[in-house]
Amino acid sequence: MQKSPSVSFQPFPLASSAEWSKEKLLPLFAAERTLEIGDEGLRSESAAGSQLLRWWFVESVDEADGHVAIFPAAGSIFLIPKAAVKPDVLKPFLSELRERLRPVAGR
Repeated sequence: MQKSPSVSFQPFPLASSAEWSKEKLLPLFAAERTLEIGDEGLRSESAAGSQLLRWWFVESVDEADGHVAIFPAAGSIFLIPKAAVKPDVLKPFLSELRERLRPVAGR
């Protein structure tokens, strides 16, 4: 059986998040996260737990200079720093993700 495409990343580098630790937000925002593509949807896993986002809840994927943004419905965002994921892992992941979103886009 072929392994599902996934990426693991740390959304914000710990070194630049020193101010957040004062508010005890660092674990919430800077914890390592894994996104895995599956038939039912996009699974998000972190130290806080696991969540399955069904494909109809994932609205779009955008790329900017140094980041990829995945927008689930209801105003949330997965922000993936490109520097945190090897290009040979990120490119196939994004390709598969966009392919999965294409049939749902005509909702």
